[in-house]
Amino acid sequence: MADKRAVGHAYNIDFLNVVFAASSLFVLFSTVWMVWDDYDREWKNYQRQFTQLEMEVTRLGLDQAQADVDQTRLAALTAERATAVQQVAASADQVAEIESQLAEVERQLFVATQNFQFFKANYDVERYAFEVEREAAHAEHPEEESEFEGEDAIAGQYDEWVALGLEVESLEAQRQDLRGQIGVINEDVDALDEQLGALTGETERLQGLVADLQPSLINDYLLNAPMLDFMAPTLTVRQVITPNMVDDVNFTRVSKDGPVSDLPPGHRSCRLRGISATVPHASKPRRVCR
Repeated sequence: MADKRAVGHAYNIDFLNVVFAASSLFVLFSTVWMVWDDYDREWKNYQRQFTQLEMEVTRLGLDQAQADVDQTRLAALTAERATAVQQVAASADQVAEIESQLAEVERQLFVATQNFQFFKANYDVERYAFEVEREAAHAEHPEEESEFEGEDAIAGQYDEWVALGLEVESLEAQRQDLRGQIGVINEDVDALDEQLGALTGETERLQGLVADLQPSLINDYLLNAPMLDFMAPTLTVRQVITPNMVDDVNFTRVSKDGPVSDLPPGHRSCRLRGISATVPHASKPRRVCR
């Protein structure tokens, strides 16, 4: 085989190919290692454990909340609400007519409010200019006491401004009255919704938390994937200072954690392997919460 240097090559091309392949593999390995080392943070494992713990405690709280709901009262309120909804549906034509009147009153109120505000701005400017001219005239002729030119026009503008204000107040009263009529028709449904919310509010809140904590392909894998976790990762540092951490301040010790109101409603501070987290409250949380 002929020497490749004899045909114009200064170096051994086969050896250079081997060097290039080895260096390429080294760069590839270094890049993969760099990305993985940046992605594989120790705190993420703790945060995954916290997510599982939060899911477990939330489910326990949901089971307890569902057990505490008075099913008899819930069924009665649901039936009453269905009856009230039927009564509202029977008044649908009346509600539609009132809403049509309300829309027209709101349109008139918007126009009247704009006219009132614009007229007031012009009135303030003209009244200020009139008062400045009147003061200047009195300063030049203090002995003269007579009506200054333009005073009647300013008084007329004032009366018009008051009339526009009364029109706005009248339209606001009409709007409030129409809203009250709609409220009277829907008051039974609204009252029952409030009672149902008080009865099942905690259950619905915990159901929403469980739904948010459920594993998701996009939230748990795609958004937390290497080189994609800088956009909107779901694994983030959630830090809660435990009450046993204190500061020495002038002959006393002050806890580093904030007041109880700093924690979300129904949550408590928990620790797992020396790391703290905030999870929903539940009865008998397997000795992980204090």
